[in-house]
Parts: sequence; C-alpha cells; structure tokens
Amino acid sequence: MTTRYFTPLAVGIGLLLCSSHLHASSFSDTYKDYQLAIEQNDLSQARIFAEQAYELGLAEFDENDLSVANLAINYASLLVEHKDEVSKDHRKQSIETATQLYQQALAIYRVNFDDNAVELIELLIELAKVETDARIAKNLVEEAVDIANESGKSLLIAETNIAAFNRIASTEYYTKSKQKWAFEALEIYETQYPENALDRIEAERIVAAIRYNRKDYKLATQHYTNIIEQMQALEFTHPFELQAHAVLVNIFEKTDKSDLATQHCLAIGQMKPWDADQEQQPLYRVHPEYPLAYAKRGKQGWVKMRFTVDEFGFVKDATIVGSEGGSKFEKASLKALKQWRYAPKFKNGKAISAESTVQLDFHLDRG
Repeated sequence: MTTRYFTPLAVGIGLLLCSSHLHASSFSDTYKDYQLAIEQNDLSQARIFAEQAYELGLAEFDENDLSVANLAINYASLLVEHKDEVSKDHRKQSIETATQLYQQALAIYRVNFDDNAVELIELLIELAKVETDARIAKNLVEEAVDIANESGKSLLIAETNIAAFNRIASTEYYTKSKQKWAFEALEIYETQYPENALDRIEAERIVAAIRYNRKDYKLATQHYTNIIEQMQALEFTHPFELQAHAVLVNIFEKTDKSDLATQHCLAIGQMKPWDADQEQQPLYRVHPEYPLAYAKRGKQGWVKMRFTVDEFGFVKDATIVGSEGGSKFEKASLKALKQWRYAPKFKNGKAISAESTVQLDFHLDRG
C-alpha cells in the first residue's frame, strides 16, 4: 500500500526531535527511554516517559521550538491512546490535557510554518478528534481540508477528506457538503489504489452508508457488493464484509427481495470467525406499531414469543408464550416478528431450523 501522508503521532512526528538538541543528560536519557518503550510497543511506559520528556523539554528548549511541539504531540497521542484504560474522571482529564497539548503544539507549528503548510494538517485533525466543541472541531477540519486542496496532492486530499468526514459525521455540522468529502476521496482512491486497498475500501464503505441513508439502494447495493468481493480474498472475515452483508439484508427486505436477502443471511452464518455451531443471529428487525388506542390511554405492556428460524433465516410458527397489556400488543408483536430475518443456526457447518424466543416491550415516553 502507498505510504500514508499521516504518520502515527507517537512514533512519527515525535521522532522529528533533533538529536543536536539533546544537551542535558536527564532529558537525553528520558527521551531515549521513551524511544525504547515505543520500539518495544510498551505504550504504558512510553506514556510515562513521554510526559517526563515533555516536562524536561519545556526547560530545555525555547517555547516556540518545534521540539517542544513534537514532545507535546507524543505525550498527547499516548494520553488519547490510553484513555479507555482509566476511570471516567481520569479519562476526562486525559482528554482535556491532550487537547491543551495539541493546542500548544499547533500554536508552535503556526509560528514555524506558513498558513498553508501541509505540516499543519495532521495536527489540525488530531486536535479536532479530541476537541469537545463541535463547532471548533468543524473549523479545524475545514482548515485541514482547505490546506490539502491547496497542496494539490491527491492522496493527501483523499486522506484528509476521510479524516475530516469521520470527525464531523456525528455532529450537527454534518451536511451534504461534508458528504462530498467522502465522494471525492473515493474518486481519488479509485484512480490511485487497487480495488483491495484498505483505504479505498474504507472510503467505499463510507460512501455506501451515505447512499443507504439517502435511500439510494441501487448504488448502495453496488458499493456493498464491491466491498464483499474484495474482503472475500482474505483468509478471515473482515468486519467490513459482515457489515456489508447485514446492510444488504436490510436493503433487500426493504425492497421486497427476500430471496436475495436470504443469500446474505446464509453468508453471514458461514463466516469464518463464527462457530460451526453458531446460534441464529438477528439481522433485520421491524419495530411493532404501538396500538393507537392503547397509546391514547397510556397503556403499556410486553409480549414474549416463541418461534422457529428456518434454515433460510425466516421466522416461522410464531406463538405467544406470555404477555401483559392486552391482545393488541400481541397482534402488533406477531405482525412485526414475521418480518424479521436471521442468520440461521449452523450445526456442523450446515444451516438448520432452530427455536428461539424474544420479548418485545411496549413503553411510552413520559418525559
């Protein structure tokens, strides 16, 4: 795969620190300990030494020296990487500290580089990832995209677009104009990378999801089929392939093509990471309609059902085994359940019929 423009911060930017600056033995020894921990992939020790090297570096270098910025980046990236290994309170503190470190590093980079320097891009993206204010994060990634476009480097544009899209996709600033970032990235990867390049597949997965959410099922199907074809060359089942099959089940059920959905239900059941005796797994669910008469009366309840999932993943012979609230809940539950699709149970590698149970709860939001 083509070398990425972004290098891992913990082992990339930080190693730009010039050896000619290693004057004080305490700093030099600490930084060497940090490098050794990185080489040994001991990230816990690396974080400790990165913090110590950063603190020693503040006294060792001028405040606008790039070495200070790179030490801050090393420390920040390791704080982010370890955030899930600490308590909730410490996690929040780690993110706040990482944000401050990235802000400091960015300020130093702005002193040392031009406004449109590509060296700013990765730092803008990393700061946006930890920035809790979505508006600020949006501004940061938009600046990164603008710099990438100004550079004219197609792969840099594609990678920056995907990173920017991923940061904005779950925020209030996600718009159709932001979707164009993903489309443009895929177009670039299609001309620069082979079909099985992971960056290209990741971009196609994002575009497929956009198409699906737009209800453009024809193009979404094409993208997800491409992903499956590329992933099948691997010796194991990649999560992208699993997701593609699952979404295609949804698409084909929504478009009344149950026979095609069945093919993907079976494909999921046969995936290599799954057990040869894998239990049936739900893939497509329709929520029951809340009976209007009950909703008006504030009535709540539940329905428990037993049913068979046949060898093609269809629900058969559904019966009520218990309920509370009234017959309308039972009727709505049975109607919804009959539309569900499953990856069937496999025994000795062969799809078979098997029984299952489920309980559907009917609750009204009283907020």
